[in-house]
Amino acid sequence: MAQADIAQRAGWVDSLKAFDRREAAAAAGRAVIVTIAILVPIVAYPSLIFSGPLQPYAGTGVGLGLISAVILTLCLVARGSFAGSVAVAQSEPAVILGVIAAVLAADLTAAGRPEQLLPAIFAMVVTGSATIGIAYTLLGTLRLGNVIRFIPYPVVVGFIGGMGWLLISGAFRVMVGTPLEPGTLPQLAAGEAMTHWLPSVALGLGLFALQMKRPHNLNVPAFAIASIAGFWVIALIIGLDRETLTAGNWLLDIIPEHGLWPPASRFGALLAADWSVVLAQWPKFATLVVVALMAVLMQASVIEIIGSTDIDLNRELRVVGVGNLLSTALVSLPGYHSLSVTTLAIRLGRPSRLVGLIVALFCALLLAVGGNTIGYLPRLTIGMLLIYVGLDQLHRAVFNIHLRRSWAEFGVAALVFSSVAFVGLIEGLGVGIFAGIVLFVVQYSRVDVVRASSTLATRASNVQRPTAFRDALLSRADEVFVLELQGHLFFGRMNSLLTRLRQRLGDAGRPPLRSLVLDFRHVTGIDASVSMSLAKLCQYADRDGFEIILSGLTADLAKDLSRLEQGKGAEMASLRFIVDLDHGLEHCEDRLLERAGLKPHEFTQTLEEDLCRFGANPKVIAALMPYVEKRQWPAGSRLIAQGDPSDDLYCIESGAVSVRLQISEERSLRIRTMGAGTVVGELAFYLGQPRAASVVAEMPTVTAGISRHALAAMQCEAPEAAALVHQYLARTLAEKLIDTTRMVAVEKS
Repeated sequence: MAQADIAQRAGWVDSLKAFDRREAAAAAGRAVIVTIAILVPIVAYPSLIFSGPLQPYAGTGVGLGLISAVILTLCLVARGSFAGSVAVAQSEPAVILGVIAAVLAADLTAAGRPEQLLPAIFAMVVTGSATIGIAYTLLGTLRLGNVIRFIPYPVVVGFIGGMGWLLISGAFRVMVGTPLEPGTLPQLAAGEAMTHWLPSVALGLGLFALQMKRPHNLNVPAFAIASIAGFWVIALIIGLDRETLTAGNWLLDIIPEHGLWPPASRFGALLAADWSVVLAQWPKFATLVVVALMAVLMQASVIEIIGSTDIDLNRELRVVGVGNLLSTALVSLPGYHSLSVTTLAIRLGRPSRLVGLIVALFCALLLAVGGNTIGYLPRLTIGMLLIYVGLDQLHRAVFNIHLRRSWAEFGVAALVFSSVAFVGLIEGLGVGIFAGIVLFVVQYSRVDVVRASSTLATRASNVQRPTAFRDALLSRADEVFVLELQGHLFFGRMNSLLTRLRQRLGDAGRPPLRSLVLDFRHVTGIDASVSMSLAKLCQYADRDGFEIILSGLTADLAKDLSRLEQGKGAEMASLRFIVDLDHGLEHCEDRLLERAGLKPHEFTQTLEEDLCRFGANPKVIAALMPYVEKRQWPAGSRLIAQGDPSDDLYCIESGAVSVRLQISEERSLRIRTMGAGTVVGELAFYLGQPRAASVVAEMPTVTAGISRHALAAMQCEAPEAAALVHQYLARTLAEKLIDTTRMVAVEKS
């Protein structure tokens, strides 16, 4: 059994005990590399929030990132469905929280209350973690993890691109204190500002180019370490000490040893916060929840593919939901799975919960005793990493392979990207969802509402009729127009149906229409416009003298249209509701036969008459008749019972019978209805197999029966009569085969 299975079945503690010493040593070695990699988002992403007026508290932001990494990773180690996952505060929530932080800073500064800014930021962090934690936990508990997948894919791609741009803009805010916007370009072009951001942009572009040409999970941490080392080498050569670099805004501040990152100090700040200012940003918090949901499910899905395993998305939501609620209790940043670091952990060796546990312990140790080392991290490195991540997300959006097939979908993604990047997150989300809905409606409207169209020449009922009747129906087959509808019906799609009908009515080369059959068997839903379209169809029917048959309505669809059936007046007189397409076609056939002067239910044809029409010798027919048993069957009586031996076949001379398949004790399915001039039971009779279905008289019926014993006697005593029976049955079977082949061809068309 795989180690991951042991972890899920026996619990995470048992899975940790299952390691031997060598395996534990290997896991510890992998954990060191993963810890170095996880420090990149831990340090970089909180800087998006603690920038500008909040730059003096950047070290506190890193501390909050470390707390989140410890809590979230331990939750995944304990209860995650995949053994190799680690988690941190992520870029998507950090970008949105950074936007909220910028708004709070502007509002509180304008109100002359700058002392309220840090408490407000802590209140914002608590609100963000709580809303994400509640949303994750609720959706996971209700097993609604796939709900977020209903957001149109172009909207998701556009949002990813927009977030990439905001990451790049946030990188400039971290490096210079000013975001990258059209109005700030003169400030950013100043010489001193360029010395802060230009090296980071160059390094970020270099890292992005390297990853494009030679992708590897260790490139990012290696680049980060090299940039830190290079920065300090240059600083030592120039002769700049740490205090000077910190004063020049080149370094992050240290994590306060007894300052703002311990939970107790933040609890006090929360009590002093003006919550009304924070909660006034609720639309952005709503956007935060949607974006975080999209991100966590996308991250988990990709990890599932890379790890070649199945991940329970609902379980993952519950786990990271609890982790975010714990982060709320400790006033820490929201987060979820780290795709890049988890991928690195997977590729370094077999997925292991021990790796995640060691990573969490390293982060906790750094938080406890290594806060001073954070002050040696250059903002150049943070900016480089943010530039790289932003470029990577922009590239994934702009060059998304899945959107290349459709310019319309690419246009929606571009619209969402532009709105998010240059207007606002909420506006971008609203524009994206609206554009996605419009795109869906337009594209779905192009899907033909008609699944199949036919006439009685290719689509007949399951009523088997004598040759004369079939010939009459084929000669008038084009007077019935059958349209099998599909999908969800709304105004745009119903309009295409009306257009198709108008073309049929205006075709002078075809006979006048007598019946229009609309089959709803494959329809999933309708809207109010369908009633209006049906009213229009009824106007056409009254004008041109045809009837409209609605068949195959489900209980829900029938309920939606019940007011038409119950309240139809003179304007709806041409509308008829029939249970299914088979009975609807039977109704149309009966109407056509009546127009031809043929009455299906009154028609009679004896076996002798049918054989004469077949061209048989009268003497041979006379020799046959002593072996034939004539019998009358009252309505409802059973000629053949399903499962009985096949010892007889019956020629219907008058009346009608139905072939019924008993599906359950309460339910049976009509396979075929047969009238005078037809034969029933001959196939099982020939094969000698038990009856596959029952045959029931629909009305008083007269049959001419031939038993197996009579046929055997006939072959000995009147071989010419026996040969006539075989010829007659061969023709009957051939006609049935032709009808079946035509029906199958229509079903597959």
